Amino acid sequence: TTRAKLLAWDEETHVTLWDYYPATFPCLTAERVGPLGDAGKWLCSLHKLERWFPALPGPSPAAGLEDSQQTPSNHTRPSLPCLVYVFTWRDTCEVERELVTRTACEVHLFDPTRGLLSPSCVHDRILHHKLGLAAHKNSIPVLNTYPLLDLMAMLGHFYVDLMMIDLLRHEWEIMETAVLFPLPVGELNVVLHLSTIPGPDTDQRATAVLNSLEEQGYRVFHREIASRNSYVATGIVPMAPAAYSFVHQGVLLVSQNRIPLSASEWQRLGTDLLSRAKLQVITQPRGVIYLFSCHARVDILSTTLRKLRAHFLRRAPRYPVVVFHDDLTELDKAALTRGFGNHPLSFHSMNLTQGGNAPHVSGEGLSCPAKNVNMLSVCKFYTLVAPALLSKWDWQLRIDDDFELVSDVGYDLFRLFQENRLRMGVLGVLNTAPGEADLLSRSMEVFLSTHPEARATFFQRWPTGLVFRNALEMSHRNVWGDPLFRSWAGQVFAAAAMSGHDVCGAGSGDALVRTLGASLVVPVSEIHTFSDLGYHASLDGSGKPSLVNPSGPMPDPKDSLARHATHRVAVAKTSEGTPGSSGRVASGSSGGWLSAFTPRLRLSG
Repeated sequence: TTRAKLLAWDEETHVTLWDYYPATFPCLTAERVGPLGDAGKWLCSLHKLERWFPALPGPSPAAGLEDSQQTPSNHTRPSLPCLVYVFTWRDTCEVERELVTRTACEVHLFDPTRGLLSPSCVHDRILHHKLGLAAHKNSIPVLNTYPLLDLMAMLGHFYVDLMMIDLLRHEWEIMETAVLFPLPVGELNVVLHLSTIPGPDTDQRATAVLNSLEEQGYRVFHREIASRNSYVATGIVPMAPAAYSFVHQGVLLVSQNRIPLSASEWQRLGTDLLSRAKLQVITQPRGVIYLFSCHARVDILSTTLRKLRAHFLRRAPRYPVVVFHDDLTELDKAALTRGFGNHPLSFHSMNLTQGGNAPHVSGEGLSCPAKNVNMLSVCKFYTLVAPALLSKWDWQLRIDDDFELVSDVGYDLFRLFQENRLRMGVLGVLNTAPGEADLLSRSMEVFLSTHPEARATFFQRWPTGLVFRNALEMSHRNVWGDPLFRSWAGQVFAAAAMSGHDVCGAGSGDALVRTLGASLVVPVSEIHTFSDLGYHASLDGSGKPSLVNPSGPMPDPKDSLARHATHRVAVAKTSEGTPGSSGRVASGSSGGWLSAFTPRLRLSG
């Protein structure tokens, strides 16, 4: 039997595919790192990494493509720092911890299914990305998955010293795509599962991948096969996986710590990586982050900005941050700018003082007792003014000034929306005061009845009184720039100003207006729920965290906002012991405010 035509499992001889690919390469420096069992790994070139990159107390710099414009010599040590890529769904980091302890390597841990890291994974040179490895972008049912070279280009990396893959599935599809190019990897440790190869041609696909690795210069120096007693055979293919340790034969040369590709191979690889990096720049989302605050809350704002920079902007493109304010002093601005480092931060003064019957700011999202700032004005600013002022950016990320990220986001929030064709994102849903919800829902019904061109996307199906939790909210500029939404919202604020009615109070701020507005113009399938973010937020404007959400895995792409809404209504029914409010309000007293509101709609219709 030749390797090209071998069987993955021979019923007569009980020979498996793994028997045709034994560990035949002698690595005299091989050592096992990590605990016994599946979590440990056999490494061959760790002694070279220790020599070339001795352990340092601080974090190591990231490797950038700008450092790799010159073709590396085959017999000189390139200036690129040491990088380790780990693609795994394990929850422990014993191997990674030993690597950062013994070397100055920077370990990039890719896992979109993981929220908070376990204590063994917490280190300044173990960087967690909620990104995953796939044969093609988003080719598996997990958000944020990319091919290897795309991930490297995204992070600005040119070469990976050690890569470990243990994904339980999908590894064959990934490897089939990866070996189409010279792998920019010195040592590869991968756990292979025969039972996960899709399609009937299991044998041919498996041997093609392993033969391609051998042709590129990778040699098997160690192989561990899991005990067959713990696996059940399915058909003729045994379930027992094998952990293969490959090292590129050129890495072990005395004067070499990078694979000795030819000049043409380096050029081909470098050209591809650079083109992918340029594509990342070209397609970088045009995004902006904005907040509103005031002098009385400058300490709260400072903490929010510091956490935003530490947990998102430190590893994301340079998205500008705009702080709208009513009374920040020059000293406030200078202190905030110093604390924000060299990231783009600008301030824009807005006069939100308003007389009349409308209430002053006190409650959800903001509390500025030193100024006569009006809550209706703040609500109108967030809903109509700010989106118009920031309309030159495609994506707008609005954050309350007391919203604190408590763990790394792990990916580019803006790119997630652009690449998955999402138009809006919120933290979840919550219940609000039924009276205010009923009135605004009735106003939307009147608007729809007088504007036949309007086709609400999910208003008729949305439970009354349920609003978005929008202490952090992402939206495309065409959401709040939609003419129908602006027409309805403008009339709501005009009627509220006339009657002195509080349409932005009752603890929900502008969430109710924006929820109903989204139900008019955004399909619910294009609204994302940030269930994975770890944050603290205040529900009463005090700045004290009354809402704590731990970091979680990336949500299932099939997980919809509608499911969250249904769950919330069910919880409300159970806790209150009364039927929850769902569907539209068909009758009831509208009060003086809706009476003042209705004629304006009929005249405009």
